[in-house]
Amino acid sequence: MNALPTKTKIPLFATLDQLVVQHGSLRTLAMTLLAILRPKPKPSRLVPGSFNAHLLRDIGLPAEPSAPKYWQLR
Repeated sequence: MNALPTKTKIPLFATLDQLVVQHGSLRTLAMTLLAILRPKPKPSRLVPGSFNAHLLRDIGLPAEPSAPKYWQLR
């Protein structure tokens, strides 16, 4: 999105070697495994009534139907 692409590509093994040198092999392995096994966050749900009709229209969602007027109930 807003990230700029890097001009040079760093090989994966060179990056891993740098991590091992800085933090040690055991810690690098442990953190890699934790990152792989970490559960993915659940997507947030849209709570009804959390956005007004103007915001819903701005982001491209259909507006919630408004409550019937008093004179329409008679």
